Amino acid sequence: MHGKRNRHDTVGLYCQPRNRPLPDGHPTAVWLREDRVLDSLTIFFNTFVLGPDRAELVAASLPAAADHATLQHHR
Repeated sequence: MHGKRNRHDTVGLYCQPRNRPLPDGHPTAVWLREDRVLDSLTIFFNTFVLGPDRAELVAASLPAAADHATLQHHR
């Protein structure tokens, strides 16, 4: 991903794969407005990663993480 400003001073992020084959149906370039990407990421992180239920989610995940670590150690 690269960043570039357009003539309206809007920052866009783009992916333009060069020197490699493109999958069928893949456009030659994909542009996303940076402000919309950042807004979407902020909503995602505030809702699902840092949201009000994060303490409960972490507490619920700890036993499974401990079990996984114990299993890996025994292997």
